[in-house]
Amino acid sequence: MVSTNLNSQHHLFAFIFIGPTASGKSGLAHSLVEQFQKESITCEIVNLDAFQIYKELSAGTAKPTENEKNKYNYHCIDLINIHENMDANTFAKKVTECCQEIIARGNIPFCVGGSGLYLRSFLHGLDNFPARDDEFRKHLRSLAEVNGWPWCHKWLSDVDPIRAQELHPNDKTRIERALEIYTLSGTPMSVLRSKTGQLNEQETLFPCYVIHMEPNDEILKERIKQRIPILFNQGWLKEVQQLYKKYSIKLNTFHGFQAIGYKEVLNYIINSENQTELANKNLNISELQERISTLTWQYAKRQGTWNAKEKKDFVITSLNDSECNRLFSEILDKIKKFRSIQIN
Repeated sequence: MVSTNLNSQHHLFAFIFIGPTASGKSGLAHSLVEQFQKESITCEIVNLDAFQIYKELSAGTAKPTENEKNKYNYHCIDLINIHENMDANTFAKKVTECCQEIIARGNIPFCVGGSGLYLRSFLHGLDNFPARDDEFRKHLRSLAEVNGWPWCHKWLSDVDPIRAQELHPNDKTRIERALEIYTLSGTPMSVLRSKTGQLNEQETLFPCYVIHMEPNDEILKERIKQRIPILFNQGWLKEVQQLYKKYSIKLNTFHGFQAIGYKEVLNYIINSENQTELANKNLNISELQERISTLTWQYAKRQGTWNAKEKKDFVITSLNDSECNRLFSEILDKIKKFRSIQIN
């Protein structure tokens, strides 16, 4: 469904590529950009990844290279510093404005990413919850250090049993947010929220076409396993070493450093500072990569669960020529229809 209130979005439209990490979203978008270029249609890519917005995170976030950024007209990358934070609503506004500018140039926005909350805010909008409060979070985290997050979960059960029942006792990020909302507003999060229906049953704020990447589990697991050493070869270890030298252990408190694998790489650096035997370091690197592969796979499964609830217009399970050509035709048809909405 599409909201009838399109005037506020200036007849915005977009193509959205979602899927778990390492599923091939960026590669598919790059290929389509090149195909449409041959048809004299210029497509520009808008990032929807929550961690590629950080200027100082590159290798570990699989950020596009400078050459790729220029070749494929990337936007919404390198927006803030690692010690800063950008909430989902602010990011959604930035993406929306960027897509409107792309359309105003006569081009087509391809929005690519795997961050569910950013996508949800962009497509559907979020509930009007209180903004984050750093002082409250600092206080809560000090309590959690002493009592543990299950104790915080019990506190949440007392003030918002519905939300608490939805969360694991160690889900610190969501427990923190739910307690923050209750403390700042005096009302449980479960009462304030209005967007409780299935995402695929909710209206989108503008016409869009959502492409889901859904590779077979074994294929995705293998792609992740192959990807992690590539990220290390592209300088992940050196990247974290430089960040550690610049920010010291404070790195662990930065929101940007919550990206999968970064804390594990930092722990490896700290623990191996006194190691001198190269063979032992190589062994530890291998173990580190295996650990990050496991964490990435677990994250990919969570992404798949989230994405399954989202609007679904086209599903790709295999990046073969037949499927890609069919998708190209579908997008070409939708471009004509979306542009007719603008004219009318």
